[in-house]
Amino acid sequence: MERGIPPRPRSWLPLWLFGILLLCGAIIWKLQLTQFNVQEAGQDFSEYVSRYKSPSFQNLPEYLGLMFQTVAIALWGSSIALVVAMSGCVLAARNLSPHPAVYRITREIFSFLRAVPDLAFAVLFIMSFGIGPQAGVCAISLHGIGFLGKSFAESLERVSPQTYQGLESVGAHRWQTLVYAGFPSIQQDIVGATLYTFDRNVRMAAVLGIVGAGGIGVPLKEAVDLFRYSDAFAILIVILGTLLATEFMSDSIRRRLA
Repeated sequence: MERGIPPRPRSWLPLWLFGILLLCGAIIWKLQLTQFNVQEAGQDFSEYVSRYKSPSFQNLPEYLGLMFQTVAIALWGSSIALVVAMSGCVLAARNLSPHPAVYRITREIFSFLRAVPDLAFAVLFIMSFGIGPQAGVCAISLHGIGFLGKSFAESLERVSPQTYQGLESVGAHRWQTLVYAGFPSIQQDIVGATLYTFDRNVRMAAVLGIVGAGGIGVPLKEAVDLFRYSDAFAILIVILGTLLATEFMSDSIRRRLA
């Protein structure tokens, strides 16, 4: 007796498409995007950008000094994040954590620190410490701890168990296996994530200065508020040049370690 042809499996694609279209419609209605005039917005944007005609570099030494402070904020924040993340990522790795509860608590702490925006941390520390670069360093380091800690923990989980067992078979204890097997196995991941974090922190440090966390963002906000567009244009050029330099440096380091 021949068996009948099985029924065609049900496709949920139309339902998913309907749900996506419904969601997009709700977003358009909620944000009032139907009232957005693209032509008028483009004209307003072009008129505002036209105010940045010629940069004024009269205060260039001051701008360079504040840009150096911005890079220093990013460097210190990234360094603190790297040290703390390297120390705590072992507790957040499923295969290395001493207890499931420790693993879950550490993972949730990293996720929380990564989820909270740097700007929120900066406002909190400004209210605690006052205006200055210290608030920027603390804000950037906390967010970096969450990102690097979770990234390093996931990399350690991907290391082959035989890598650890080889050292344990000759009498190495847990920390020796991490130092000589775990971290060397994820060296490229550590370097890549750290360089990415530093690049991001340089950009974020410039933004945090707008709320008073030190760096080049302070004079940029003052120039824009006082309609000194030539000074603001010069500051933006300094920021752009620094960002390009840090990105070039990071790419060079990655190529050498590849």
